[in-house]
Amino acid sequence: MEAMRSSGIGIDVGLWDLSEIERFVDSGFVHHVQRVSIELDPGEPYFRQGDPLILSGQLNEALDSIGCAAPRLTHGAGAWTWPLVQDALRRGHDTRVGFEDSPLLPDGSAARSNADLVRAALSLT
Repeated sequence: MEAMRSSGIGIDVGLWDLSEIERFVDSGFVHHVQRVSIELDPGEPYFRQGDPLILSGQLNEALDSIGCAAPRLTHGAGAWTWPLVQDALRRGHDTRVGFEDSPLLPDGSAARSNADLVRAALSLT
């Protein structure tokens, strides 16, 4: 990460779990990252019993508590896609959506394209 930073390349840190906060702090880059991506997937073993909104809240609180002021991007996969898109919008964070995350629209119907998913996300604003 130091080589990237010293070369002028922005660092985007991806967080999937609260246990990663300590490693982020230990890295010394908390105040040098360009963005933090909160990426939650119900398929990950440590999330299977979790609630995406609680997990997102915990990660955001942890980032606030360590003084990380970098912009945040929040997104999820599968059934967590739309709750986390809405959470990101409510928090004023960036978000993303596409077939990589979910092929379904918020109402559970199948999207025909990534453009359908993006339009659905925009309709939530």
